[in-house]
Amino acid sequence: MKSKVTLEFLKCKVVTIYPVIAIGPTINGTLAADSTTGWFNIDCGSDTPRVDANTLLQWDTDNDLIKSGIKVHISAKQKLDEMNTLRFFPTGQQNCYDLKVYKKKVRYLIRAGFFYGNYDGLSSPPTFELHLDGKKWMTTVKTSMIEDPVYREAIYEARSDHISLCVVRVKDGGVPFISSIEVVPLEPPVNHYLYYRMESSHTFNLATRVNFGGDEVR
Repeated sequence: MKSKVTLEFLKCKVVTIYPVIAIGPTINGTLAADSTTGWFNIDCGSDTPRVDANTLLQWDTDNDLIKSGIKVHISAKQKLDEMNTLRFFPTGQQNCYDLKVYKKKVRYLIRAGFFYGNYDGLSSPPTFELHLDGKKWMTTVKTSMIEDPVYREAIYEARSDHISLCVVRVKDGGVPFISSIEVVPLEPPVNHYLYYRMESSHTFNLATRVNFGGDEVR
């Protein structure tokens, strides 16, 4: 299926690409096990790891990745299991995940997901920032009362075998939270065909994605 993806540099330069490529081989519509080397998916706030019945991807807890924050189960159930829990951060200016990647000097697709679900009963979805390795990734993340999750996505080259992803408070923005983190390495041939002109000092930030003919945009 062809989808239109618009990506922009953090320096405001905009690039539009039309990928028609799978990241890895599939079996009966699901990803083959050997195509997911270096992938990891974090279900923030979850108590137990699980395997997604549709994609066969492993979802782990965030217990070993961060020491701060409070875990919550959402009462407003989502069809995506990873959106039914979250971790919120009532204290500290910034709270950071230590993401150990399997190889440095490789570009990674990093996607953070947020579903407010009125977990605190305040009907006041927060606004906050995301930082990657100490640099501002998104100016602001604005969550909402809508039923669909909010995603922020970037393509980023790891400088070491660890990436720091921080949720950062802003003035009058409320209490930050996060629902999911997905990290996918983009090695050849994917990286060669789609992003071979991308300089290692640049980071792509997803602006829009349109799924032509599909029911879901992720």
